[in-house]
Amino acid sequence: MNKIIKFELGYIPKGPEGSVQNKLRFYYNAYRRRGLVKGKQREESLKDAINRLKEEYPDFNPMFDRDFFRTPKKSISQKLMDLLRR
Repeated sequence: MNKIIKFELGYIPKGPEGSVQNKLRFYYNAYRRRGLVKGKQREESLKDAINRLKEEYPDFNPMFDRDFFRTPKKSISQKLMDLLRR
């Protein structure tokens, strides 16, 4: 788990000491640990961390590798299967 999170944090750059960007890295670490246990994707953990920070810092513009954290688009057939499973 530690190796996975350390690798993923490489795609969220560090900010100056005490910055909101560093808080993002801290929150991502925490949300990702819980997310890995629950089977969540890294994109969900990042979104949860950002949403948490936006509550306190609404103007925060997070820096992260958008390609690495991109959720793959679902095909129409995948979307239909999701609807049928509900």
